[in-house]
Amino acid sequence: MDEEIREEIREEIPEEIREEIPEEIQEETPRVRRRGRTALLIATAAVLGLVGGTCAGFLIQADREPTKLPSLSQPVVAQAEGAGPEPLSAAQDRRVKTDDDLRKLLVKRPKGTRDAEYVPGDKGWMGIADYAEQYTKPANAFGDLISAEFRRAAATGWTVGST
Repeated sequence: MDEEIREEIREEIPEEIREEIPEEIQEETPRVRRRGRTALLIATAAVLGLVGGTCAGFLIQADREPTKLPSLSQPVVAQAEGAGPEPLSAAQDRRVKTDDDLRKLLVKRPKGTRDAEYVPGDKGWMGIADYAEQYTKPANAFGDLISAEFRRAAATGWTVGST
């Protein structure tokens, strides 16, 4: 097609002028470039690969015996008989001690004192956020307390006389 276009252009130019135009310029006439060859080649290869792979898989599976699929349901487990284990006593269960009021375990209130006007936390307990706020860098303290699996702190306060 390129040659046809070049011949048409050369025929339109009179011979006198054609002889005056240097050959270098005559050869630099614009070329028409076809696009899409690479894309067409890749698309064709992809289609042939899919078709060929499907055919090969079908031929391989056609010669095999069908295999039984495993069951999707779980086997039934019989219920255990008899009574369950005895619950732990308070002496053996560490959870009983920590779930109770820690203030009773840690600090005894002195005699002759009265309740303070302000006690941090809720009913003697300080949550992790309240406790972290007591630090100079609460965000860092909060992360450290989380990684240490901190649950809560016991908080109490009292006044003696006027102080």
